[in-house]
Amino acid sequence: MTPRVLYLCAFAPSVTMSYFQDYADAFARAGARVANLGSHSTLAQARALAGLPLARCDHVVFGYSFFYGISRRLLPLLGAWLRLAGRRRNVFFMQNEYRLFRDKLGMAARLSCAYVTTQLPLESARALYGPASPARVLPMPHALNEHAFASRPETGSGPSPRPLDIGCRSAVYPAYLGDQARQEFLTLLHRRALERGLASDVLVTNDPARRFDRDGWAAFLNTCRFTVSTEAGAAALDIDDRTRQAVNAYVAGHPEAPFAEIEARFFAGPAAGAVCGKCISSRHFDAIGTRTGQILLEGHYNGLLTPGEHYIEVRRDLSNLDEVLDRLGDEPGRRAMVERAHAHAMRHHTIDRRVHDLLAALEEEEHHP
Repeated sequence: MTPRVLYLCAFAPSVTMSYFQDYADAFARAGARVANLGSHSTLAQARALAGLPLARCDHVVFGYSFFYGISRRLLPLLGAWLRLAGRRRNVFFMQNEYRLFRDKLGMAARLSCAYVTTQLPLESARALYGPASPARVLPMPHALNEHAFASRPETGSGPSPRPLDIGCRSAVYPAYLGDQARQEFLTLLHRRALERGLASDVLVTNDPARRFDRDGWAAFLNTCRFTVSTEAGAAALDIDDRTRQAVNAYVAGHPEAPFAEIEARFFAGPAAGAVCGKCISSRHFDAIGTRTGQILLEGHYNGLLTPGEHYIEVRRDLSNLDEVLDRLGDEPGRRAMVERAHAHAMRHHTIDRRVHDLLAALEEEEHHP
């Protein structure tokens, strides 16, 4: 029998992290009870928790946003109740896997979580979390929500009705992620595209007012023939956040330091115990859903997408950037590529499939603990 699952999250409706809503929706479609505690007061969250059928659930999944949204004052009570009720096989979704690892794993332990999920490549996550936690690491790389990110197939060989040749919204990365190449790549590609007379709308900003919610992002992608991106995440991770804290301290004392100086001091070679934190992003699958072609900087992308087959690759040294821009005029080629990427994601990499696989693993655990 399929286990009874409660998916707990805690985010505001206006959140720009679209995958928060994507996974809540997917668990609901899979038959789980979903409760969003919102970004409310401790009292409001306590009342919401009190009304939930915790005793009738086999597993509680602490989903994306829970770590940042839950009131810390409620954790001792919630953890004690789970232990008393014998709910010791819960699941904790790791997110923002570039900081606060000990805090997140500690919360997972307090909430009787036997499993933690990861967006990182599985080998990276096991190397990072394995020595620090007894929880089993389950892969949960980003995937496609075809219910929110969709478009009609474009047929024929005529011009695209999409007004933008290239469109993108991206965050400014903090120095401690060790990745300035992302911003440099996006900025240079945008400038070269404009010089060629292409319609380009690429913006790198952390201003929430200039970013999109889920519906707005889907609508924007549907106006773009191509979008541009890189792998998400940090160049190097360590379980105790040593690198992040050291970089932040250095930047605080040297606010004018150029990134080249920071990179030479902290990221010139592999640090002892450090793990690569680069991974595929939800934004890559959002573009696949809207049949928007992707121009991606050379990377691994969890091994889920293939350059040339599912996206156009720009070499890390940018030596083929002009060649890539030359290819953007091939509209039949773009349409063929986005259809291949869409078919691939629908077969193997939807959020519904990710949730189904997780629930199947929990069901297997019920039968073979």
